[in-house]
Amino acid sequence: MTKPLVESSYFFSKIFSLPPSRAFVKEVIDQKIFTTHLARFSKESEIEILESSAWLETISDIEVDYASLFSVPSSKKVALYESYYRDEIQIGFGDWKDFSKTSVQRGMKGFIVGPSSSQVKLLYQSEDFSIDQSMQDLPDHIGCELEFWGYLLKNGKKEKAATFFKEHLGVWGGFFAHKVFDNAHTDFYKNAACLLKMFLKRDSLDLPSRKVGTKRN
Repeated sequence: MTKPLVESSYFFSKIFSLPPSRAFVKEVIDQKIFTTHLARFSKESEIEILESSAWLETISDIEVDYASLFSVPSSKKVALYESYYRDEIQIGFGDWKDFSKTSVQRGMKGFIVGPSSSQVKLLYQSEDFSIDQSMQDLPDHIGCELEFWGYLLKNGKKEKAATFFKEHLGVWGGFFAHKVFDNAHTDFYKNAACLLKMFLKRDSLDLPSRKVGTKRN
């Protein structure tokens, strides 16, 4: 069971870390990678083919979808970092009419480079794990955490992988996948989000079965 988990971890790390090249989309189609994951997680006797050859004809739509979701500032942008979903910073709110009053401290979310980022960085260092140089991103990026989880499993460190999942990746990854699905415009990223959420919907290192798929436009 470990090998499929490792393969899935690395695949989802890649799809949410790098812009979609034509070669990558073609690989997904030709090797039916989405459908393979669906079959891996499902007990259904008949599995829907999720890939569409039309994706190569509309590659620009997939590229724009990626940019809209993860790069370009907009109301549809989805944060890629654990800190954004979990960490709070204390901000003081004072009375602008009377500055002599003590400000009220309130915790606010929605910021990056928080404690979660520092924590996972220390974990990476303790396991001699180096982030893929092609990413050049913060330690608590969804892609980094997925790759690290796969790295632990690949090296037989199941207990550490389980702990990392329960304390980090498993806590926020599902929220991330849900937001991607809600804001994506293409079947490519909607299916990727569904499969990621199914992959992370778990209480242990054994994945439950769950039906997933989206209708093609």
